[in-house]
Amino acid sequence: YTFWKRGLPPPQMTIFDAPTRESCTARRERTNTPLQALLLMNEEQYFAAAQNWAESLLEKAQLTDAQRISQAYEMITAHIPEPQTLDELQQGLDAFRELYRSDSAAVDAMLAANRLADNEASAEASAEAESATTASATTTQANANTAADLSAKRSELAAWTMLVHSLLNLDITKTRE
Repeated sequence: YTFWKRGLPPPQMTIFDAPTRESCTARRERTNTPLQALLLMNEEQYFAAAQNWAESLLEKAQLTDAQRISQAYEMITAHIPEPQTLDELQQGLDAFRELYRSDSAAVDAMLAANRLADNEASAEASAEAESATTASATTTQANANTAADLSAKRSELAAWTMLVHSLLNLDITKTRE
């Protein structure tokens, strides 16, 4: 939700050329400026939306990567992706995976946009770690596996978040033709 103040419209709405509320506007002008793209690429709310969307895609364990990519593309753009588009998106996902598997600081920075999900993952990891420490002989191994699993899940989530974020920033998503 956006709260409007009388004298000052919300900055995001100004960037997207929202009409003033002083008079009725029957038809809005359509614009697409670099500033709008910059806002969509850097605003925390859009990263949080992309992360939540990525989480919902990853919850569908029965789907392959290609099916997830196709489903995300179709839901976001309302178009069925062409095979070339799917290949390009798969290459992008592979590049994001490689980046986030090798750089845990980048994963932390990416997932910091949505603290609620991050806190839930930390709480889940803590609960798993506590249950692992109650086991006597395999405590160290279980903690290592839990930490490795959590790291792998977080890097996978970061990669899918960037893919969904990229889809949300396509021209076809921002403009209506």
